[in-house]
Amino acid sequence: MSSIHTFYHWLVLILFIVFALLQLNDTGSIPWIIGYGWVSVVAAMKIFNKIRPSEKVVRLLTLCSIIIYLGWAAVWFPEVLTWIDLGKPTITGSMSSETPYIEYVREFIGLLICTGSMAYLYYTAGER
Repeated sequence: MSSIHTFYHWLVLILFIVFALLQLNDTGSIPWIIGYGWVSVVAAMKIFNKIRPSEKVVRLLTLCSIIIYLGWAAVWFPEVLTWIDLGKPTITGSMSSETPYIEYVREFIGLLICTGSMAYLYYTAGER
């Protein structure tokens, strides 16, 4: 595996562990911890050859994960459209009952980041 891919795999591993840990204080955090944690597990499989299954298995896992993350993001897509209809107000503020779109848009973006990371891991699946 090239050194740039190794760097990116480590980056994905560390970032998604941090993302999963940041979910610990939220209510309903288990699906998010699993979702973010899974990306870090696949990145670890890419880094550590001893725990890595065959290329076919890695490709299948990443492809299935991409489909799952996109399906999960599709659940939030209507809320993203509502946010767009509202004129795309800032999502950097605090959540309140008047601004539920903040959480939905953030979750949607997080799932797209998971999808993109899995697509990258899929792209590099054949490298050892």
